Amino acid sequence: MKTLYCDIQLGASGDMLIGALLDACLPVDVLQQQLSSLPFTGFAIAPVKQKRYGVTGTQAGITAAEDTHYRDFTAIKKIITATSCSDTVKNNATAIFETLATAESEVHGISKDEVHFHEVGAVDSIIDILSFCIAIEYLNIDAIYYSNFALGSGTITTQHGVIPLPAPAVIKLTHNKLVTFTLKNGELTTPTAAAILVTLGTQQPSFSGCITATGIGFGTRDYGFPGYTRTILLDKVHEEESNCQHEVLHVIECNIDDMNPELVPFVADMLLEAGALDVYYHQVIMKKGRPGVVLWALCTMEKTDTLQKIIFSQTTTLGARAYPVNRSSLPRQVQTVTVYGEKVTIKLTSRYNELSPKPEFEDCKRLALKTGKTVRTIMEEALKEYYKHQTL
Repeated sequence: MKTLYCDIQLGASGDMLIGALLDACLPVDVLQQQLSSLPFTGFAIAPVKQKRYGVTGTQAGITAAEDTHYRDFTAIKKIITATSCSDTVKNNATAIFETLATAESEVHGISKDEVHFHEVGAVDSIIDILSFCIAIEYLNIDAIYYSNFALGSGTITTQHGVIPLPAPAVIKLTHNKLVTFTLKNGELTTPTAAAILVTLGTQQPSFSGCITATGIGFGTRDYGFPGYTRTILLDKVHEEESNCQHEVLHVIECNIDDMNPELVPFVADMLLEAGALDVYYHQVIMKKGRPGVVLWALCTMEKTDTLQKIIFSQTTTLGARAYPVNRSSLPRQVQTVTVYGEKVTIKLTSRYNELSPKPEFEDCKRLALKTGKTVRTIMEEALKEYYKHQTL
């Protein structure tokens, strides 16, 4: 399995991503050949080796004639479709622009079809996005991972006027992603780079593999401090790790030492019903020797406010903490078997390339109460039925 890791902790733009791939191992003629089918004139890719802030890398050298056309998503899609690129490249590039269109539509309060691209619709941005898609196909990349987004501060002048940094589109694109507000003055992450990564990649905190190549990409701007994108190509990523699903979630926790403990299970049930992915609590000794509990709830970032309201309204706590966590989870699926004339769900987990079956406890409990048999017996019968069907 070939993996591309984009280290963007010092910033990311479309041309920085391309420059880093060119610096790593991407032949420039691969891009030039496929981009020649674009219906534009006056653009070129001429990579330049540079040394900045003690490191050597590549500036992609993408130049294009000034473009004053305002294109909507449909027009850009037609441009991409008309190229000689493969269907995979076309589909990926179209998906990236659709991600951009969705973000811009939310920023401006209009429909996706009404969005007219300005900066991101310029020729160089189309080249950036197509070039990245061409590169990952040429390099046979199976997975793309990236680090935290670096966000700058200040303002930037656009065709919409002066806007704050990070740009509103970048804020939309990085919802539910880990970001670092650096307080450095400048546009460290562009909408083009953010759209590329959130569309085709996964924000992955840890993985393992053999490094085969690395590159550094510089942009055209220099803010007076180190700013570049680093790409790392890896091979032989561990299958059991790459098989995991990775996501950024939130943990909400609070301490309670002055509430009737009978209410804690009730609150836990309410949190689960409201969308918590997991809820747990344990007893602790708090200040002044008081017995208490620490209550935790795991949830998506969108559910954080809802669950906090439940905690504040249903418990006596005066404060709750919330923080992001990275979760790696094994892929799961479900099947059903029939036991004593009733359906029992079997949860299947892909663990080290083998399916690990487990009967759903609540189904077995319900059937045990109905038949008078033990829960253990129902679970054993359910597994027998599952394995019987696997051998047919």
